[in-house]
Amino acid sequence: MSTRDVVKEDLSSKTPPIKRARKIDATHKRKEARLQEQIKNISPKKSSASLLPPPLCPLLLIKRWFHDVQQKQGISLTNGGGGHGHHNNNCGDNLLHIACRYKAPLEVVSLLIQRYPRYLNGENDNGEVPLHVACAYKAPFDIVSLLAQTGGYASMNRKCIPFGEAPIHVACRERASPKIISLLLETYPLSVQLEDSTSNLPIHIACTDYHMEEVSLEVVSLLLEKWPDSVGKVSTMGQTPLSLLCRSERAPMKVISMLMKNFAHVISYKPDPWSRNALHEACQARAPKEVISTLLKKWPRSIRETTPWYKQSPLHLACMSRASDDVLRLLLREYPFALIERDVKGHMPREVEYATFSPNMTELLECVSLLLYNQNDKVMAADVLWYFSQKRWWDGVVIVLNICPTVVQHMDIKDDIFPDLLYFIGCQSKLLVVWEVIKNNQELFSFAAS
Repeated sequence: MSTRDVVKEDLSSKTPPIKRARKIDATHKRKEARLQEQIKNISPKKSSASLLPPPLCPLLLIKRWFHDVQQKQGISLTNGGGGHGHHNNNCGDNLLHIACRYKAPLEVVSLLIQRYPRYLNGENDNGEVPLHVACAYKAPFDIVSLLAQTGGYASMNRKCIPFGEAPIHVACRERASPKIISLLLETYPLSVQLEDSTSNLPIHIACTDYHMEEVSLEVVSLLLEKWPDSVGKVSTMGQTPLSLLCRSERAPMKVISMLMKNFAHVISYKPDPWSRNALHEACQARAPKEVISTLLKKWPRSIRETTPWYKQSPLHLACMSRASDDVLRLLLREYPFALIERDVKGHMPREVEYATFSPNMTELLECVSLLLYNQNDKVMAADVLWYFSQKRWWDGVVIVLNICPTVVQHMDIKDDIFPDLLYFIGCQSKLLVVWEVIKNNQELFSFAAS
């Protein structure tokens, strides 16, 4: 047999290349289908009752996320447990602390809780559990819910070292959403009664002006709904929730009105003799005129009280903090004699430190001071009243009438104008002033009766 015949016979016995490739592809497809079937049989079924999602490649998912965080944030992790999973950084944070701090996905947090359950109530160097960190760094609602429900009482009642704050204190301080506050209260209702190291309740923290953020009416309402008596509690620093609200220059009028309307029987405008009242706090914090007016209507006598140590009136504090002209005129109208009262250093309101006034307010204060030192001079009072009316300083007119109601006798007022004047005095001044004006002008009423 020739060589050509041998080669031809050999080629005819082998499978053609195209058929061979098709056979290999079919084999690979069968193997892939078999592998997919095995994966389906191995993967666990999802349970709707289970709180935690089923782990899918947990170590790979956790390592990948922490690797990305290390690259972006520059943090370092050390395994201090000899391979037992006790991972901590230099601040004592475990992996769950770090996951909450850098807002890890819910899958990573849940897998960490499954793999390392002891991390759930593990403390860092500040005594903070992961729930503290999640509330401090405004983690998403799902993560806070997972930590609160799985950690339970041990996490909700844990207080950190620096200020003795529980997670609900941290959530109120960082202005967490009402949804998160409601979740914490439902998980552990007694958390509304927890105190920090200075006896501050969550309601005190919620009413404090942190980070220049407004106080949430909804959060305050949730806290008071759980424990209404907390609005009258006093901290170690002698502060009530109302006084803390008044300490803000951006005092929320809606929250203050709600407290004074619904909890007036619990609120005390002055907790004890050695603390300042709410009006003192509002005047020093440059609170809006609406807040000070509301406090004066609720507690008129508070404007006559002085601070316990420095004996400063609300007008002293308003001048020291450079309050607006509207606030100063309101305080003068309610109690003008405060302008000549002296504090423990012998300073009148115009003489206190940092006091600066506009030209119009300076002129008003000088006229009122002159009138207070010469209360029996009816002619001077009439001149000052006429001057204020020409300038259209109606607050000044009211102040003169409060100091010297009999000044109307010494003014040449026409009979047809007197009813309008009496109406103005009745709307702006006190009832005693109206009575003095009527008593000294009885001839007008006798003429009208006849």
